[in-house]
Amino acid sequence: MNYFDLSDIDPEKHTKVKNHLLWEVDQDSFDYFRTSQIVVERVVQRGDIDDWLTILNLYGYEGVREKIKLILYLNGIDMNFVHVIFEIP
Repeated sequence: MNYFDLSDIDPEKHTKVKNHLLWEVDQDSFDYFRTSQIVVERVVQRGDIDDWLTILNLYGYEGVREKIKLILYLNGIDMNFVHVIFEIP
């Protein structure tokens, strides 16, 4: 993976995505693993670099890649981005 510098992941900082991505939930009690599909979808559609580093920290490269494959709809820009970064056809 040449596009993200995984050494930038801070295991203490990159544990939660920004509040505006999951505005409808209480982030203090939110289960990031039970609802990982929603988290990945929101980051793909609206996240910034810190949000991307967070999901890579939480789920790993392959975990994120597999969740992206399950997203039912992506706009052209997001689809192109994940195609390049995660080599998803």
